[in-house]
Amino acid sequence: MAKQILLTLMVILISSLSVAIYASDPDTEVGSWFQPMGCNGNERTAKIHLYIQDFKGGRNKTVYEVAHASITSTSPTSFGLVQVLDFLMTAGLDLNSEPVGRFQGFYAASDMRIKAYTMDINYYFTSGPGRMNGSTINIAGREAIMEQQRELAVVGGTGMFRFARGYNFLSTYATIVENEYLILESTIYVTYQDESAPCN
Repeated sequence: MAKQILLTLMVILISSLSVAIYASDPDTEVGSWFQPMGCNGNERTAKIHLYIQDFKGGRNKTVYEVAHASITSTSPTSFGLVQVLDFLMTAGLDLNSEPVGRFQGFYAASDMRIKAYTMDINYYFTSGPGRMNGSTINIAGREAIMEQQRELAVVGGTGMFRFARGYNFLSTYATIVENEYLILESTIYVTYQDESAPCN
């Protein structure tokens, strides 16, 4: 009988520890995609890690051609092609994970030798800490899509991200050819001014 009681107590203790470890794991917490990194006066630095769901075809298509040049159809790099996009951003890899905003803007094929685009994109956030809902981070630059990791510049922002500066790494996490579907992984390192919540 004593052994049975001891065994029951051990099971309860292990279960309690498992719950405590899970609760303290930052990767399991809501909002773990936004990680504050530093604070000085009203200037803050953060790391934002999320996934972009890119549907290039099918019923859920979220990118469309709006212009092309006279050589676009014969160019090996689709030079002159301009497309606008409105992709879902999620906290996790799965399409059904927490939605955090939209990846909106346009890009133009601007290299005659390799597949590369000039991009102007807004990360439009619909959730997050503080005044993040409705705020944007604007990125711009050159994206050579065959490179494993592409770097673009953070050139501004609105709302919580006023005076934003920094850089953005983009990479293609997965390609599902039959569904014309890509998953992009994005990491933004951003410094911004938040006058509503100065540092202590």
